[in-house]
Amino acid sequence: MQLFVLGVNYTTAPLAVRERIGIVESELTGFLQSAMGSGQLKGVIVVSTCNRTELYGQAEDISAVERWWVHGSGLENLSDYVYCHCGEQAVEHLMQVACGLDSLVLGEPQILGQLKAAFSVAQQAEVTTPVLERLFQHSFSAAKRVRTETAVGACPVSVAFTAVRLSQKMFSNLEATTVLVIGAGDTAQLVARHLKQYGVGRLIIANRTLAHAQMLAEKVAGEAISLTDLPVCLPAANIIVTATASREPIISRAMVEQAHALRDHDDPTLMVDLAVPRDISAAVADCKSVYLYTVDDLQQVIQESKKNRKQAALAAQALIHEEKDKFHAWYRSLHVSDVISDYRGQVLEVRDVLVAEALSALKNGQLAEHVVETLGHRLVNKVMHTPSVRLREAARDGRHELVSYASELLGVDKKDRIL
Repeated sequence: MQLFVLGVNYTTAPLAVRERIGIVESELTGFLQSAMGSGQLKGVIVVSTCNRTELYGQAEDISAVERWWVHGSGLENLSDYVYCHCGEQAVEHLMQVACGLDSLVLGEPQILGQLKAAFSVAQQAEVTTPVLERLFQHSFSAAKRVRTETAVGACPVSVAFTAVRLSQKMFSNLEATTVLVIGAGDTAQLVARHLKQYGVGRLIIANRTLAHAQMLAEKVAGEAISLTDLPVCLPAANIIVTATASREPIISRAMVEQAHALRDHDDPTLMVDLAVPRDISAAVADCKSVYLYTVDDLQQVIQESKKNRKQAALAAQALIHEEKDKFHAWYRSLHVSDVISDYRGQVLEVRDVLVAEALSALKNGQLAEHVVETLGHRLVNKVMHTPSVRLREAARDGRHELVSYASELLGVDKKDRIL
């Protein structure tokens, strides 16, 4: 049974592929149950964000798991974009992800919360295993250590913050702008908080569930509207940032053209689509005075912060190697524990049989001294029989290293003797 991760991310697959296989929160439990129903997995945890979709699991045949995923995705060429890590590589990969070292924005903190949420959903769906649970908990601890002991967590940034940085570059005076944030989830909340900190003039929160929009609007001193009111607010918006879990685009080219037709100016409109699948139709990029950015378009802005964090990332990687080794020491011990448990069980069975025979002999009037001596003699012979036979076979076959290991293991060197 192997530990593995199968996935695609922003470095291996374009947005057009990621949005096809991305799994929204409401569909995640169903996907997990379907994965387990394939009969290929012992356990699975799925992480799906705007930048990655990854399956962490345990399976005998990882290729079969990949074939199941590719077939279910409806993308015949999905394998061209999929990476696979097994064993120690899978452990190291998860720890890098948890620490933000594998993120589009190096060191971004949001991914850790997303991993914890994915872990919680898998636990509730009862599709994890003790090994997967230990791996994720250990990775969370590793991430905490990296952020405490290195500068990776200093001046934390995120894709949400990068969107705000882009807004600053296009509009020198944010106080004079009207910003429309569509969505009320974690990413939308980060965007709204950053925008409030940078002093935007007017902040509008739109969401399918108005109550959720109102809750966020109260936190950032903004206004709340439902998605049905978007056509009314679009003409006034200088900056639009979207981050919903919608399966279909929320803003079409026709909506944007109608909104611009109602304007009395030709000022530019910045649109930043942080959603996967996309919230804004790709055709909107062709509209006059519109600058549309997706998560894949933010690379250049992000590179600036990446340069400053590379040195800290090297220190973080060293800590990850330490934590990876700790996990694998525990993982390897599981196999030894099984052997010890099985052997102990065998010895206990022998003991139970011999003790029962000894008690029967005592009831039949045999001398206690004789019964105890017989019990001890037979117990030693029974316990020693199989190891003795195996060692003689090893010596006869010239496997002297096994004899040497047995000497060390059983503590029969004079300096290691028990008594």
